[in-house]
Amino acid sequence: MIKLFRNSRKKLLNENKTQRYFKYAIGEIVLVVIGILIALQINTWNEKRKASNEELKILTALQSDFQVSKKRIEETMLMQNRVMDYSRILLEIHERQDQKEFEYFDKNLDSLDYLITYGTSWYRAEPVTGAYNSLISAGKIDLIQNEHLRHLLA
Repeated sequence: MIKLFRNSRKKLLNENKTQRYFKYAIGEIVLVVIGILIALQINTWNEKRKASNEELKILTALQSDFQVSKKRIEETMLMQNRVMDYSRILLEIHERQDQKEFEYFDKNLDSLDYLITYGTSWYRAEPVTGAYNSLISAGKIDLIQNEHLRHLLA
């Protein structure tokens, strides 16, 4: 193919047909430019596809971290509600100062010990932030297309 074009150029120059040669040269330049533009478009499309795949991976990791964090928070709330129940029982015992209640706990010191131990406990949920931290440290926050989500993450 290249040999054919080379022969055509030589033939046009040898025959002193410069006007046809310039038309041919402009046509060849246009073809090269069109080829470069097509290659750039394909490259842009490929980069967008890669960015979209990366965004999907990031969103999946964030969703997984948020689900684990939600589960941890729910468990912590359950434990804190239990602590509040035990604390209420301790307060009722203290406010009533009912002799029967004291007699019961005198016999069952383990129960009173249990109420004091767990009624004064405190639980804290630790969120999972691995995906978020790697997203921020890698500077890939711009890969997330949803502006509202990006704002909420920031």
